[in-house]
Amino acid sequence: MKGGECKETFKEWENCVEEGEKNEEDVVGKCYQATANLKKRMEENSDYYARCCRMRRSSGPRRRSNWRKREKARTRKKNLEIRENRRIWGFLMRSNLCNIPSTCL
Repeated sequence: MKGGECKETFKEWENCVEEGEKNEEDVVGKCYQATANLKKRMEENSDYYARCCRMRRSSGPRRRSNWRKREKARTRKKNLEIRENRRIWGFLMRSNLCNIPSTCL
């Protein structure tokens, strides 16, 4: 990808995805336009990217499934952290170790 006709478009897409993952953002929504641009460029140069496109089409459902599993795990982890923080906060408030929220920070 980095050596073909789409290299600039690919770099833009890659940077968008890396930034989204680093900031734990919704990469699909954030990089929608960059992905559409890359797909369009690849289809315009289909003779060069034909093999890649065929592989992508055949593995699409599996990749989406893996992405969903990762998103569920990420959401589950965030929910566990929130519950743990609430549990600790409740313990501190009940034990009178922290009467004013700002003193616990």
